[in-house]
Amino acid sequence: MNQRSDDLMISENDAILVEITLKHIRQGSYELKAFSEAAERIGSSISACSFRWNCILRQGYEGAINEAKAERIQQRNSVRNKSGLLVLIRN
Repeated sequence: MNQRSDDLMISENDAILVEITLKHIRQGSYELKAFSEAAERIGSSISACSFRWNCILRQGYEGAINEAKAERIQQRNSVRNKSGLLVLIRN
């Protein structure tokens, strides 16, 4: 493959990794589960996804991470049963 194709593939894989990781953060799931899902989807290893997220991508997505955490908290707080008790939704 040429350099341009490699760059395009990396950016597509990064987008997939970011999308899946933010989804898991929003749902209150573990990042390890996100890395496992992403690794399977892009044909990589869990450790490679973890490294890519933590060392390269994470710093550029702090705002999106904070928004995902806020959405998770808002979702948990808005789900209540008839007696008014908070009901946690589990995956």
